[in-house]
Amino acid sequence: MKKMIDSLFKDDFKDFIELLNKHRVDYCITGAYAVSFYSRPRATEDIDFYIAHTKDNSKRVAAAIKEFAGLDMEEGFFDTDKTVIIRLGLKPNQIELSNGLTGLTETEIMNHRVKDKYGEIAAYYIGVDELIKNKGIVKNLPHRKLRKGQDETDFEVLKAFKTRKMR
Repeated sequence: MKKMIDSLFKDDFKDFIELLNKHRVDYCITGAYAVSFYSRPRATEDIDFYIAHTKDNSKRVAAAIKEFAGLDMEEGFFDTDKTVIIRLGLKPNQIELSNGLTGLTETEIMNHRVKDKYGEIAAYYIGVDELIKNKGIVKNLPHRKLRKGQDETDFEVLKAFKTRKMR
């Protein structure tokens, strides 16, 4: 059983998280892996990370990407108020990095992230309240029509989880 559980944690994702930690990147896991962390596993083709958009953090994440994928990134690429998305690899093992989450400020995200584990590795996850807030907004966005059903399900599952947890 343990081997089956361990196989849910992809090696590339573990390696990348280890590098984020090694380079002291301010980040948190979002998306399906965060939903799974708080509620129940669900299928996904990538792992999503929020990356804090400061000059120093942008340098640190560039160093982590360089070590992971051998890519030279401009050091200030995440240090902007515009949303930046970087994708590494291909689905179903894709890593997606973003410096923005709809409806949330960096302060909300970083002040409420939760330190736990991804497999056996220390990792940060978006706070459950912030994830619920984000899912509650994105489920209604027109440009997310293709994801609407999944966003709605995630929103309802997370709300139900939080209600059960509070009892």
